[in-house]
Amino acid sequence: MTVIVDRIDLLCEILKDFCTKHNLPFMSADDLLYSNELSEDKSLSDYQTRWLMAYIDVWDTVMEEDNQQSYVNSLITTGV
Repeated sequence: MTVIVDRIDLLCEILKDFCTKHNLPFMSADDLLYSNELSEDKSLSDYQTRWLMAYIDVWDTVMEEDNQQSYVNSLITTGV
């Protein structure tokens, strides 16, 4: 069992589960969407494509929030 430390870990576990359930290679969501890593006879379903696009939106939001929080924390610690 994996220990979830933060939201990014949670998102990684969610993507890993999705890939496992859909017999997809475990790689980043945008790599799954935009690369040719899938075998020639396999392509993403509409559902998989929509799910991955939504996942990327959530990932980007979490990353932006984390970056903003890091910036605020740096201001606090430097006394600015």
